Order: sequence, then structure tokens, then C-alpha cells
Amino acid sequence: MIFRVIIVVISITSASLQGGSGAVVRVPLTYIGEFCDVIGIVDIIIKGFLAFYIEKGILITHIGKCWKHYLSRGFILDVLGCAPMYLILNIILPSNIDENNEVLLNTIMKFAHLYMLLGYFNYIADSPTKNIAFYMILKFHILSILVVLGTSSYFVSRCIDFGWDAAGQLVTMTRRNECWIPSFIPLDENPTLDQLHMVYAESFNLAQCGLMRFHLGRFRIDRENFGVGITLVILGILFWFITCYSLTLLVLNFRGNTLFQHRVRQLRRFLEAERVEKHIIVQANKRNKYT
Repeated sequence: MIFRVIIVVISITSASLQGGSGAVVRVPLTYIGEFCDVIGIVDIIIKGFLAFYIEKGILITHIGKCWKHYLSRGFILDVLGCAPMYLILNIILPSNIDENNEVLLNTIMKFAHLYMLLGYFNYIADSPTKNIAFYMILKFHILSILVVLGTSSYFVSRCIDFGWDAAGQLVTMTRRNECWIPSFIPLDENPTLDQLHMVYAESFNLAQCGLMRFHLGRFRIDRENFGVGITLVILGILFWFITCYSLTLLVLNFRGNTLFQHRVRQLRRFLEAERVEKHIIVQANKRNKYT
């Protein structure tokens, strides 16, 4: 399961970088993404044949019922994260999607696999001897890092229009008229590689700040950048939720950890009073402590 989670993180990261500084090295990033997609397809096939337990505790191994159970769970999200949605939309829509929107759409689709990351941390934290606060805080901070990577790619796409050749090599870069970069930051009509990295760094900074005013008002979002403003609102809500959630867990964890350790000490004193053998007391303490 941890292997699948690592593949999900790599897939989202490689897709996000293609819309930023990774546009220069899009070819290897594309290969990495395709490898992750192959792993995702294999994962879909394996999940379709996995047995499952029903509420009565009976193990179901019938292939038809296994597929029916999987189709009602995460099948749609798994397919969205692996399928080339831009090809499907090109068939449906009257006009083809350009390469910049293709990269952005591919990045968005990769986030469909985030449920695996969240489910994995919920799984490993579901133990009385695990520090649940640590795993829950770690889960949401990894989530926020991936979201920042994805949104920074979107911010770059609102400023620079990339042009790749048939081999995937970056050929041209053109500044968009609705770019949100302030006028005092130099950005040519045909940005250089250094300016591309600068825009990506500023996009990363803006995505990290959200609506928490850490950028000191340098970026003023007007009506031309309505999409950027909506994204900042969502990021601000997400970051404030993660901050409040983490602080709440830390407070509850401190209180719960104090009570838990107090009971462990009570158990040790009780065993010592009953003159239980020392190695049994040591094993009991090891079993009842965080690992």
C-alpha cells in the first residue's frame, strides 16, 4: 500500500512540474507520469479481483461481486487519475484542447488519487499504540504541499503560454496579457528561462500564502484574474482549516497522552505491587506505549 501512495505522490509532482519550471524537461517528466499511469492501470485490475468482507464477517471471493464492490468504491477516481482525459475531451468537444490546458487538465486529474494518500494515513493511525495526532498532521501537511505544487502550476499557466514541438522539447514561451505578475517584476513578451524560474518561484510563494497576507499585498488580483482570486480563496480556506485542525489535534493529543501515560504508570505500579516477574512488566510497558 505504501508503494502505491509513493507512486501517487510522484505522479502528482511530475504532472505539476510540467506546468512550471519542469516545462524545460517535459520529456522525462512525461515518461515518469506514463510509468505511474501504468502502475495505476495494474492497480485497477488487481483491485477488481480483491476479495472483501461484508458486514456479517463473510469473505466474498466471487469475481463478479468483487468487481461490483470495487465499481461502487474508488473505481471512478482511479480511472480519472490514469485516463488521458484530454484525448476524450478532444473527441467530445468541437475544438481541440491546446497543450497548455492539456498539461493543466492532466495535473488536475492526478489529484483524483489523493484518496489513497488520505486513506493510508487513516489506516496506519488506526491503532491504540500509534500517535494519531502525528499521522493526521503529517497527512494534511503532505496534502497541502501537493496542492501548492498543483496551484503554482496553474498560476504559471495564467502568465506564460508554452509551446512544445512534436518531440516534447520547449520551443517558445509567450507572456499572457492577463498575467497577474506585478509591473515592477520584469517579464518580457518572450520570457527567458531565468524569468520562467522567477515566475514559478513567485507562483509557488503566492500558492503558499493563499489569503493569509504573507505576500504583503504585492499581488493585486483584479477582474481579469478572477480564476486566480477564486483559487486563492480556496487555498486560504484550506490552509486555515489545516492550521486549526493541527492545533486542535496537538491540544487533544497533549491531554490524551498525559492520561494514557498515567494509566501505563498505574499498570506498572500495580504489577510491581503484585510482585510480577520483571521481564513480564517490561513486556507490558513495551506493549502499552507509542511506537
